[in-house]
Amino acid sequence: MATVFLGGCSLRALLPQPQSQTSTPSLATSPTPSPSAITEADKTIEISASNFTYDKKEIRVKKGEKVTIKFTNGEGFHDFVIDELEVKTQRIPEGQSETVMIPTDKIGEYAYYCSVGSHRAQGMEGKLIIE
Repeated sequence: MATVFLGGCSLRALLPQPQSQTSTPSLATSPTPSPSAITEADKTIEISASNFTYDKKEIRVKKGEKVTIKFTNGEGFHDFVIDELEVKTQRIPEGQSETVMIPTDKIGEYAYYCSVGSHRAQGMEGKLIIE
């Protein structure tokens, strides 16, 4: 095959090239995730924040239960933190929500609180109990 150069461009580069038998298959489609790869909560607990308080002071769940917390900020600027379980939402403004998964593999009592400024010291905390 002859190669023709036009203005620094190869005509060969513009013509379709035959595909070899060892070409890489197209990745245009993504595989469907298996059901075990999809995590769904057994229980979603909604908790709302307003200035210096949560609407729930205690949350009880069962060990091994798949639990999510839907944290909604109703007033001010707040977050939801459980240090021992490494759970932390973003600090979100009024009217927004964030959902986080809670690991429930260890029985115990865990403090949750708002880490913004002195909110925790002003009473913005509660207790998660895993039974």
